[in-house]
Amino acid sequence: MSRVLNQTPHDVLWLNSVYDREFTLPSLAARALGATRAPVIVSPRGEFGEGALAVKAAKKRLFLALARATIWRNILWHATSEAEAADMAASLPRRARIEVAPNLRLMLTPPPFVAPGEALRVIFVGRIVPIKGLDFALEVLARVRAKVEFEIFGPPEDSTTVARCERLAAALPGNVVVHWRGAASNEVIVEALARTDLFFLPTGGENFGHAIFEALSCGAPVLISDRTPWRGLSVRGAGWDLPLEDKAPFVEAIETLAAQPTPQRALGRAAAREVARRWVEESGAAAASARLLRTAVSAT
Repeated sequence: MSRVLNQTPHDVLWLNSVYDREFTLPSLAARALGATRAPVIVSPRGEFGEGALAVKAAKKRLFLALARATIWRNILWHATSEAEAADMAASLPRRARIEVAPNLRLMLTPPPFVAPGEALRVIFVGRIVPIKGLDFALEVLARVRAKVEFEIFGPPEDSTTVARCERLAAALPGNVVVHWRGAASNEVIVEALARTDLFFLPTGGENFGHAIFEALSCGAPVLISDRTPWRGLSVRGAGWDLPLEDKAPFVEAIETLAAQPTPQRALGRAAAREVARRWVEESGAAAASARLLRTAVSAT
């Protein structure tokens, strides 16, 4: 990494994730040894959220203490929302510089929607780790009476979570059929989102939720937790954002959607697309990202 930084002309070094072992940590270590004098932006991508910090909490507390004392010097921190900025401020050094700039995203162009069949098509897209809530989703589906086809996309990163989810899936009633798709390309996931009736991600916390945006952009109503920036979905007819303390409302949401006639489901798909479209138009992400870069450069 030192060689890459020395040999590659650059004005700004922009890194994603505070824990990343392939790029972030080697780059910051190389920088501490003089490999680059360029300003550094770090985007934690939700890693300072309460739910994220609760996973392997002791190990993370130790890492954060060491990082504050060593490699976290003269960094411009990138938050994608005011809420994430507040989370970051609680863990970063007292005088850390934090700039807010929403994620840069464009609307997707999905393939044509395939009319629904007898079973409700539900999809989960996310890493199979505790915070994403696949086990919660399977426990909800165990209480659903409607016919469901459940597709699971995502790399199996946590073996304990994978084993638990496999046990839960094997115990599901006959009206719920599970398809394990594993890791997949963006093209395959977009096709799956375009044909699904419901995107289900009861996540423990997201600073943005790229998969949620992609589902909405593809016209898929979403069923998510209330721990993401995507709120007030039921009022807009684009899905549900519910607290994780009670599974019953999640079950009710799935049963409600399964009972809807095709014309009503079409309204939900249109509403989902509208939520994504309005976010792209109103986020101000491009101007905020330009300001973030200007701030980094002006600090040198």
